[in-house]
Amino acid sequence: MHNLALNELFKFVRESMGRTQVEVSSAAGIAQPSLQKYEKGQASLSKEALLKMGATICLDPEYISGRSQYPFKSGGLIKMFAQQGGIFKSLLDPLYLVADFSSKIDLICLVAPAEMLSKIYRKIGLPWIFALAFRDDRDSIFLIRGKKEKELINLAVSFPALIFYILKSKCVFSIAQKEVTQKLFDKIRNWDAVSRKDIAALFTEGDMDFKEVNKDLTHSEARQLIAQRNILRDTLSELDLIVIKAMREERVGHEAVLKFINSKSSPGSGS
Repeated sequence: MHNLALNELFKFVRESMGRTQVEVSSAAGIAQPSLQKYEKGQASLSKEALLKMGATICLDPEYISGRSQYPFKSGGLIKMFAQQGGIFKSLLDPLYLVADFSSKIDLICLVAPAEMLSKIYRKIGLPWIFALAFRDDRDSIFLIRGKKEKELINLAVSFPALIFYILKSKCVFSIAQKEVTQKLFDKIRNWDAVSRKDIAALFTEGDMDFKEVNKDLTHSEARQLIAQRNILRDTLSELDLIVIKAMREERVGHEAVLKFINSKSSPGSGS
């Protein structure tokens, strides 16, 4: 996504932030059809108009003017909506876009409070990851949530697919999971109430356990990840990291791990 032209970047960020063409074009004092044509690559806009519109969607004027290689303004909280429910690549495109401009990202999967999880566990047997918070190497902080207030981002099902994708990135990802307080959960659902200060505090909490997931994998580890996902059909979330940890710290061999996973995933195993 790094190769997006400026008009394509405008459209992507505007849509990800849930802003309409009318809202953004009005801020620049231009007609909505003019922005529509610009985003389609059918017309140009003045630098002044672009700067005014960029200010409404957190784009750095230095980037718009061609004096910076990084598109986002730092200092605030950049809030984006997932493009669709469930984990599909398009849902995480805002994360992948930032990764294209960054060398390192810390990602926190935000889980609903325990009192809510008890209800959800009975229904689906999985944690409810309802939002993603991430910080890049320029200390820009982002928050992704479903467009609908109660929409799930159920990474517990498709987390391996996320890891599979980021393994291909030049950006190093460190991932943690955090059960949020009811107060923060309500702020994020309210959306307008949540601030950079609220999210930034998560990255400095002492109990955060970030794990790098795509740096310096050995050939055996990479082979293990591929085999594991084929066997489990992307249904378990944390096993990738658990297996890598076991292989590194306990010197568990590839064949032994495969035998263990096969026993757990075969019919009648009781798991």
